[in-house]
Amino acid sequence: MSKYVLLDRGFFSIEVLRVLERLKLKYIMPAIKNDRIKQVVKDNSNKLSYFLKYTMGAKNKVTFNLMVKYDEKEREYYTFATNFEIIYNIDIERIAATYRKRWGIETGYRVKHDFLAITTTESYTVRMLYFMVSVILYNFWLLCNLVYCRERGIELGTQKITTRVLKIHTRKHLIRITNKILNMAK
Repeated sequence: MSKYVLLDRGFFSIEVLRVLERLKLKYIMPAIKNDRIKQVVKDNSNKLSYFLKYTMGAKNKVTFNLMVKYDEKEREYYTFATNFEIIYNIDIERIAATYRKRWGIETGYRVKHDFLAITTTESYTVRMLYFMVSVILYNFWLLCNLVYCRERGIELGTQKITTRVLKIHTRKHLIRITNKILNMAK
């Protein structure tokens, strides 16, 4: 696979699809399950994974591969719009695995707030310091997950060390270090 873009479902529109096609970019994004797509899934409910050419729009039409993948664990059908070539079911698996690479982006948006300090200070310097510390902690958390997965031969895709666990251990060590410093000052 060469250059491609991975988008979230908020970009699923005729206008965006047309721009991606005009720019000759390969793309994968979840397809919003409107009534027509729900009907496609219902009509093919005997299949676990499949694709078909799908045309969206009445006036400004756009055609793409509608890829449908059943997740046995979640017991749910996931629908994707893509212009990747799909011939075999293995292509569906490959495209789904490629889309899962968005884990880092989605996780980043979701957990970045876990590292921000709660403050009411209006001091720009203090607020900037807190922000910089939060960036360092976030990057440390990413590094911990990367090392953990690499040492165990686990593919990245879901967080193995949660932010909660990192906070507990960090707090424990900071308290220990603070106590040592206070004892040295006595």
